[in-house]
Amino acid sequence: MPEHPILFKGPMMVANMNCQPNVWPAEPIDPSKPFKWQTRRVMGEQPPDGMIQVQWCLFEGDWSYTGRMPSPYGSSARSGPRFVRCPYGVAGDGLWTKEGLQRGTCSLVSWRNAPWAGPRRDGEFVAWDDCGWKRDWLSPIHMPRWAARELPLVKRIRVERVQDISDEDAIAEGIEVGTRSYGTAYRDYRGRTGAWFTEAKISFGTLWDSINANPKPVHRDPRDATTPLECYVSYPWEAICETREKNGKPWFVIGNPWNWVVDYMRTEAQA
Repeated sequence: MPEHPILFKGPMMVANMNCQPNVWPAEPIDPSKPFKWQTRRVMGEQPPDGMIQVQWCLFEGDWSYTGRMPSPYGSSARSGPRFVRCPYGVAGDGLWTKEGLQRGTCSLVSWRNAPWAGPRRDGEFVAWDDCGWKRDWLSPIHMPRWAARELPLVKRIRVERVQDISDEDAIAEGIEVGTRSYGTAYRDYRGRTGAWFTEAKISFGTLWDSINANPKPVHRDPRDATTPLECYVSYPWEAICETREKNGKPWFVIGNPWNWVVDYMRTEAQA
């Protein structure tokens, strides 16, 4: 079975692990805590700014899109198809989760949000010093396959803009749900203590911006992934598209971006 790496931050890994393994549709182990079985990942190459009537098609594992580009003469011209491969495979493929590692208890390799536990290789815990890493922590980007503690199974992949998320899907993304005097509430991720929303979609929007709204350096043009370019890019929730400047380099702001939406099932498989 093909496998594909996918990175999760600590709180999202915890939400992943609150799903009952090998159960679909997903059900939580502890209903009072967030559980996650869906994720949105920004597409590395976005359809051109201004393209309208964008349509997506999946054929033999490859996605393609077509659309229409407005003309200065008042009409529009058909554009495409352009093919894009999803880095998370297709339904039925496997995933392996990447997360931060650190030197944990007894100088063993441990997950950063669980320093008392860690992966095993050939049935044995792994000594940090045996791995040759220069620091006492390791970025998720460089985490090896043998250290993965979750091996989800892809159930469905689709393409949509981030603002098209439903309240049900926002909850499936693992947002925190609480109860207030006015009823069910959803966490505000903008750092305001005690702030909650009445709509899950709005809550997810603040979570999205906490991860994607700040500029990040990249080495390829986000408008054409085949073109090398030293620049910055951010993907805010708000539907704005403009070019700014940061540290003397172009900064592309691509709001309300297109995303890979991946539904996955937690499994009992061991790394």
